[in-house]
Amino acid sequence: MASLADQFAADAGQAQPKTSLAEQFVVDARAPAVPQAAPKAAPSTGGSELGRQLGLTARAGITGLTSLPAMFGDALNAGVNKVFGTNLAPVSQSIQNLEDRIGLPQPANATERIVQDASSAMAGVSPTVGIGRVLAGSSAPVAQAVGSGLAAAPGMQMFGAAGSAAGSGGARELGLNPAWQVAGGVLGGTGGVLTGSGMTAGARALSNALTPSAKVSPQLAADLADTAVDKTIRELGPQAQQTFDMPQPMPTPSPMAGAVPVGPPKPPGIVPTRGAPNTFVPIRQQAAEVIQQNPGVDPAAALRAQDFRNLGIAPTLGQITRDPTQFANELNMRGVSGIGSPLANRFNQQNTQLQQALYGLTGNAADAYQAGTSIKQSLKNIDDTLSSQVSDAYAAARASSGKNLDVPLSGVAQDYAQVLNDFGDKVPSGVRNNFEQLGLMGGTQRKTFTIENAENLLKVINSNQSNDPATNAALATLRNSVKNAILTADDKGGVYAPARQLAAQRFALQEQIPALEAASADSINADDFVKRFIVGGKTDQVSALAGLLREQAPESFTEARNQLGAQLALKGFGQNVAGDAPFKPAGFNAQLSAFGPSKLAAFYTPEEINQLNTIGRVGSYMNAFPSAAPVNTSNTASALASVLGAGVKKIPYVGGLIDNAQNRMFVSKALGADLANATSPPVKVDPQLLARSLSKFTPPPKR
Repeated sequence: MASLADQFAADAGQAQPKTSLAEQFVVDARAPAVPQAAPKAAPSTGGSELGRQLGLTARAGITGLTSLPAMFGDALNAGVNKVFGTNLAPVSQSIQNLEDRIGLPQPANATERIVQDASSAMAGVSPTVGIGRVLAGSSAPVAQAVGSGLAAAPGMQMFGAAGSAAGSGGARELGLNPAWQVAGGVLGGTGGVLTGSGMTAGARALSNALTPSAKVSPQLAADLADTAVDKTIRELGPQAQQTFDMPQPMPTPSPMAGAVPVGPPKPPGIVPTRGAPNTFVPIRQQAAEVIQQNPGVDPAAALRAQDFRNLGIAPTLGQITRDPTQFANELNMRGVSGIGSPLANRFNQQNTQLQQALYGLTGNAADAYQAGTSIKQSLKNIDDTLSSQVSDAYAAARASSGKNLDVPLSGVAQDYAQVLNDFGDKVPSGVRNNFEQLGLMGGTQRKTFTIENAENLLKVINSNQSNDPATNAALATLRNSVKNAILTADDKGGVYAPARQLAAQRFALQEQIPALEAASADSINADDFVKRFIVGGKTDQVSALAGLLREQAPESFTEARNQLGAQLALKGFGQNVAGDAPFKPAGFNAQLSAFGPSKLAAFYTPEEINQLNTIGRVGSYMNAFPSAAPVNTSNTASALASVLGAGVKKIPYVGGLIDNAQNRMFVSKALGADLANATSPPVKVDPQLLARSLSKFTPPPKR
C-alpha cells in the first residue's frame, strides 16, 4: 500500500470510476470525484423546517450514542460472515435503516451532512466517558488508569470529536480523496481542542470579570490569608503541622561554661558560628503573601507551591493540588512514548534537585568505625587535659601546704564489698589486687590514699574494661565510688579547695556527657560509638556533647554532624550507589521526627532545620500518592497507552483526535503548575475578624 505522502502525490490520471479503498488513496486531490448532487428539497415553512432540524438532531444523537456498540457489532458481523459465509448486515447500517423507517429526516446537503457528522461525534463521546468512569472505579490498577484517561476532560473530548468529524466531512464534501479526509480530521480535531481550551479560558475570565467581589482593605486581605493558612495547616494533621510549626529551641549552652578552659585558646574562625539570627521568612507568611496575590487559590496548594519554590524545584500541577486523578494521570502518562517524556524528565530533575539539597546539608560522612575512632580520640584528649589540670592543681596545693590530702575510703570499702558480693569473679583480678592492697576487706586501712592514688586506681579500672556487660557494670560501680571519695576529700576551704572544684567539674562533665567518660574509659567500641552516643543518644546528652566538640574539637563536631546527616540521607535515598535512587519520604520524615528539633538544633541552624523539613514535605508531595489516586506503579498502563496510541494513529477518524493534541495540552498544563488551576471555594469571612480589621481603619470619634 502506498504511504500517505505517495497518496497525496498520486497522479490524477490513475483515478477510476469505481475503485477499492486502497485504490482511492492514490487518487490525486487535484482531480476529485464530484459527488452526486442531492435532490433539491421542496421549500418548507418555518414550522416544518423546525421539525426537520429536530429530526436531524435526533438522528445525530441516536447515531452518536450507538456508535460504540455499533462499531463492535460491525466487527463481529464481519467476522461471522467471513468464517461462516453468511451475509449479516452491518449493525451501523441497520441503525441507519431503523432511523429511516421511523421517519427521521436525512441530511439533504453538504452543510447538513457536515453538521450531522459533528453532532454524531459529539454524542458519541458520552458512552466513552461513561465507560471510563466505570473503569476508573475498578480495583484493577490498569483498568483504573485507562478509565481515568477515558473520563478526563469530557468537554475537550466533545470539541475535539466535533472538530475531527467536521474536518473529515468537509474534505469529503469537497470531493477530496480519503487521504485528504484523514488530514482534515487531524486538523479539525486539533482545532476543536484548541477552540475548547480558548472558550474555557474566556468563560473563566468573563465569569471573574462579571462576578462582584467585595472590596476589602489590605489589612483584612492579609488577615484572611493568614486565617486560611492557619486553618489549612491544622487540617493537614498533627504530623504535617509539626513540620510547619517546628519550634526553634534556644542554643544549647556550653557544658564548659564557668570552667577553666581546656588547652590553648582556639584561633578565631575555627569554631562554627551558632545561634545566628533567624533570617528566613516562615512558610506561613510566604504562603499568605501568595494567597493575597492569587485570590481564590487553594491555601494548601499555595503552601506546597511555596515549598517547591524555596528549594528551587519546579512542581507539577498534580503535586501542588494533590488531586488524585491529576496526580495519577501525570505519573501514568510519564511512560507514554514521546508525549510523556517531558513529565519523565521533570520527575527525574526533581529527584536530582532534592538529592542535591539534602546532600548539601548532610556533608560527607566517614564510615562508622573511622568516625567513632576520631570522635573518641578527641573526647579522650579533652578528658586527659582535664585530668592533667586537676592533678596539677592538687600538686600545687600540696607544694604550698607541705602535706597530702588524704582520701577517705570508708565509702569505697562498703561499695567494694557489695560489688564482690553481687558480681563475684566478674571483677578482674588486676582491680582486685589494687583494692586489696589498701586493706579494705580486713577492716584496717594499710596505707594512706591520696588524690594521686585515686587517679591511678581510676586508670586501672578503665584499663580493665571488657565486652562482658557484667564486668563493665561492676567496674562502673567501683569507678563512681572512687570519684565520690575524691570529692569528699576536703580540707575545709583550704588550699585544696580549687583543685577539688576542678575535679568536681570534670566528674560532672563526664556524667553530663556519657560519651566523654566512655572515651576516657574506652568502654565502647569505635564501631558502636556513633550509634550509641550521637544517632541514638539522648537529646540532652547529644546537645551537651555537640557543645563540647564545637568548642574544643571543631573537626570532630563536623564529623558528628555529618554522621547525623548521613542517617537522614540513608533514610531518604537508601544506599544510593548509582546516585539516582528515588526519594523515600516516609523513612526520611520518620527519622527527622525521631531526632526532633532539639537534637537537630545541636548541629544545625534554624534555617537548616527549616530546609530539612521542607525537603521532607516536598519529597512527600512528589512521591507519596494521594489517597485513591489510581497510580499504576508497574507502568503497565503507560505501556498499554503507548501501544494503543501507536495503533490509534493509523485509524483515520480517531487518529486526528488522539494524535497528541489533548495529551500534549495535559502535559503542558501539568508542567505549568499554574496556581490559577488550583482554586478552592472562597473563604467565609469571620465577622469578628472583619470587625477587628475594620476597627484599625475607623477614625476615633470626635470630642
